[in-house]
Amino acid sequence: MRRRLLLLLSVPLLFLAACGAEAMTARDWATSVCGTLGPWRTRIGELTGGAQAAIKPDSTPQTAKEELVKLIQGAAGASSTAHDSLAKLPAPDVEGGAGVRDTFVAALATARDAYGQAAAELGGLDASAADFYDRVSAVMTRLNSAYSAGPDPSSLDSKELKEAFDTVPECR
Repeated sequence: MRRRLLLLLSVPLLFLAACGAEAMTARDWATSVCGTLGPWRTRIGELTGGAQAAIKPDSTPQTAKEELVKLIQGAAGASSTAHDSLAKLPAPDVEGGAGVRDTFVAALATARDAYGQAAAELGGLDASAADFYDRVSAVMTRLNSAYSAGPDPSSLDSKELKEAFDTVPECR
């Protein structure tokens, strides 16, 4: 009986210990971040390549619209997946680690939201309008502006994290 009681009491302690991991080493954090961002970049590259291959000089505006919406929606989805993965990571165990983590998460949220807004705008365009391509250009300009306005995680202020990002294989 006593043994069972000790076992029952140890389970919550193990659970608390596992949940109490509030930080990761700089190296482990960089590995996780690059392990998330690599597939994100690859997916966006694949989507871009697919759209470029599908939109030919003789493509109809409707085809161009469909392919662009597919590209931008896919980029929004990839950004959302990457965002959710990074949001689950604990902060790196460096000075200002929580702020660094929040900057990475916010940058992906900005990308996700910018792509989502652009997909909605592109989806609402009339492909038969005479100014269709001008409107597409305006949407893409707004997308670039919104994307660029987000936080810039490349301006890390942590020597440990810079070194980790420079040395872990996943980040090359």
